[in-house]
Amino acid sequence: MRLVEFIFATFLILCFSKSYAISFKGETTEKLSSASDSVYVALIWHYDEGKSFSVDPAIGIVKDGRFEIEISGTPPSNGIVKLYDCEFSVAYIVLFKDRNGNKKLDFKNDTLFGVAEKNCLTFLKGDLNAALDKIAIGKGKYKNNNLRKIAQGITLTKVIKLETEEKFEFDDLVTIDRSENILIKVGSKEDLDFPNWT
Repeated sequence: MRLVEFIFATFLILCFSKSYAISFKGETTEKLSSASDSVYVALIWHYDEGKSFSVDPAIGIVKDGRFEIEISGTPPSNGIVKLYDCEFSVAYIVLFKDRNGNKKLDFKNDTLFGVAEKNCLTFLKGDLNAALDKIAIGKGKYKNNNLRKIAQGITLTKVIKLETEEKFEFDDLVTIDRSENILIKVGSKEDLDFPNWT
């Protein structure tokens, strides 16, 4: 491969990778720290029609109730749902107690005790509008929700509880700026209001 072709190919790879890179910050409702409390922020992507979850390798360190997390690539392959020609997924932003000290979320060993009740991450690649149109045939659903305006790639989103007559099984989602502060509510799993994407 000639040098010019190599540089161009490298440029394309870097551009593609950056489109799926995102970082954001937030805080927890209690002043916790990873160092003293063994707590971390994780992302869990839904798949298998919401019956299971795939843990993202990205982990957020918590210090004095503040955290930052950075994602450098697409969700795990088993965390992506294929809707016709579109790839889509939603991730919960959760807080967990790292009981075995490996700094990653293990559902069998660790304890979830916090979630961003009003925010999610979304991953989109392809034409979600066309997919929703096909799903909605004869059902009169998914016509007016903001989900149709979700940006491509990985984006930070705000959860909107629908109060319209249009029936939609899940919460609506709106893309927001990644500079917005994300609040994770701390509490027992039973007391937390997880966004409705399961």
